Parts: sequence; C-alpha cells; structure tokens
Amino acid sequence: MGVPVLVPAARSEASGSVAFTRASLADPNQQPIREVSREEVKDAKKHLSESDFRFLQGAKNVSQGLETDDELLVIRGFENLGAEPREAGFFAHYNWVAELQLPAVVSERIAAVKLVMWLDRNRKKRQQRFVPAFYCPDLATGILVKGLLEVRFCPRCATPFFPTASNVLYCRTSCRDAHRIYRARWRKTQEEIKQQKARRKHAKKH
Repeated sequence: MGVPVLVPAARSEASGSVAFTRASLADPNQQPIREVSREEVKDAKKHLSESDFRFLQGAKNVSQGLETDDELLVIRGFENLGAEPREAGFFAHYNWVAELQLPAVVSERIAAVKLVMWLDRNRKKRQQRFVPAFYCPDLATGILVKGLLEVRFCPRCATPFFPTASNVLYCRTSCRDAHRIYRARWRKTQEEIKQQKARRKHAKKH
C-alpha cells in the first residue's frame, strides 16, 4: 500500500479532518478530508482537465521512457508536457537534459502539496494508525500525485493502470508486442535519416 493522498471532502464522505498544525486544532470548522481512490485515478480523464491529464500522461511517459531507454516514449512525454517536437527530440536525445527538466516541471505543478502526519481510521478492520500522507489542495492535484506515485500509462494505448509488479510496463501483452514493433520501425527510420544527413554532409565536403 502506498502513501495516502488526501484531498478536501464533503462531511458526508470524510475520513478525517485537517489538523496538520497546532493552530488548526482549536478550529471548530476544520476542513473534512478523504483519500483519493484508485477508481478516481483510473478515471483520471473524467476528473481532470485535458491539460492536467496530458500533464500526468506526459510525466509518466518521460519517467518510464528514461527508465527503459525508450527514446520514442520520452519524446511523446515531453510533447504531452507542452514541448515542441524539435525541443522534445532534443530532451530525449540528451538524457541529462531530460533528467533535469522533468523534476523541475513536475515539482512546480505540485508545489502546493504538503507531507503531513495523518490518523488513518480503517473502519472495515476497526483499526487506526498514524501514517505520513500527502495533503493536496484539490482533487485534480490529488489525482496527479497518486498517479505519479502509483500509475503507469501503457506506451501503446495510453491507458492508465496500476501495475501488478515493478516490471509490468504495458496494460496487456498485445500492447507490448505492438509497441515494440512500432518502436523498432521508428528507430530504423531515425537511423536512416541520420545516415542520409551524414551522406549529404560528406558530399558537400567533396
């Protein structure tokens, strides 16, 4: 189980309240809070604006692409984050640039998130425990944070899913096979373009 992600809630759906500072303890109108659910993250496209959904998809594309040496996925990710195709290609070609860009862009978007201590009341198991949690100012930010922590986006069909293991990168086997074929063709095309440029450069010298 991951770190809980908390957001403001209506009193009828609350599983706690905001008491993250000593000053708030005396406030009789503490903001009710609840955890962001997996179902909300799976349905992120329904809950997020188009730009926020593209942001989440882009951030996950870039991180997954860098982790698996998938330049095509890194390019797609930076384009979803708003980069121009030429700029996205530059970031993907020079990994050290991408490794600087991604944390800066994501950190700026989630700057309002707070790491807090929360009393987790599990009513089903009749248990309660104090655990660290991320408190987000709104549902959109909460879905982004939980998505960044726990979700993958299938490189082929772009479906968000919760992987069953750390090495599961695709939502299904058919997507894995299709993406590998597409990526191989893309790499072959990129190599042919590079060779053509090298031949033209060589011809100019002679």
